[in-house]
Amino acid sequence: MPPRLFVYGTLRRLYGHERHALLERNAIFEGEATVHGQLFNLGKYPGLVLSDDPQDRVLGELYRIAPAHFAETMRELDDYEGIALANPEYRREVVTVHLANGPAIEAWAYILNRDPRRYTRIVSGAW
Repeated sequence: MPPRLFVYGTLRRLYGHERHALLERNAIFEGEATVHGQLFNLGKYPGLVLSDDPQDRVLGELYRIAPAHFAETMRELDDYEGIALANPEYRREVVTVHLANGPAIEAWAYILNRDPRRYTRIVSGAW
């Protein structure tokens, strides 16, 4: 289980969401990063759909979560993302993350768990 998390929407540090404080307390920012995927506008937040096309990139941030706080942090973020609901909008899975100056790393990410065709794609890949 990787101790890292890739975030691409409301949990990014510059977005200013109150839940980002959890990452500030329990994780270290490792840098800007990308994931092969497509980003969709769900209204007040985005959704990531993974892609095999290397041209499809979603921009985000990579965090290394302190081992002592990993379970607590992920439990709180899972609650925020609603993955325990009967019909969750997101699911959490391990993805390959690409740092600008470094090797590919595995990390957790919240992936859209719905058909993206009903949403508008954000072609830039940046929220």
